[in-house]
Amino acid sequence: MANEIVFYVTQRGNSLPANYVKHLEQGVWELRPEYGGTEFRLFYFTIIENTIVMLHAIKKKSQKTPRRDLALAIKRKKEFDI
Repeated sequence: MANEIVFYVTQRGNSLPANYVKHLEQGVWELRPEYGGTEFRLFYFTIIENTIVMLHAIKKKSQKTPRRDLALAIKRKKEFDI
């Protein structure tokens, strides 16, 4: 399932339904795959149309995105930005 969602993001951009993709902040997006009954969160950003850069991934344990995980993804995005 996660591979399919990543494929769809590379094909359709961030226009997937909110149950698959969500904009968080500062250009960081969240993929929301489920595998084997476990939910994951993959933080990424898009460059050059259909190219995505994965920044961080977590196993979902609570309703809210942990601030430290989002901060890490934002930090990594800033390091990548030219």
